[in-house]
Amino acid sequence: MSKDKQTTKNIKLSHKLTTYLIKHPAVSKKLPFDASFIVYTENDEELNKANDLLLKDLIEEGKPVVKAKETNDKNNPWTFSPVSA
Repeated sequence: MSKDKQTTKNIKLSHKLTTYLIKHPAVSKKLPFDASFIVYTENDEELNKANDLLLKDLIEEGKPVVKAKETNDKNNPWTFSPVSA
C-alpha cells in the first residue's frame, strides 16, 4: 500500500474515531491522556498491516500507544487496547 493511500484511509478512519470520542467523552477519560492512537478496521487487512508498522515505530520511540479498532457492532463500534513495549 502506498503511503498516500495509507494516509488517506487513516485520516478517514481517524475522523470516525474522533467523532465517536467526542460523542462519548466517558470513553476517552479511560484512555491515556498523551497516547497516540493507531486505527484499525475489520474491513481492510492491508491497512491494518501497514498500521502495524506505525505501531512498532511508536513503541520503539517509547510513546504510549492505544490500538483503536473499528468494529461492525453498532452498540460498541470501537475497541481500545493500550499497548506497551
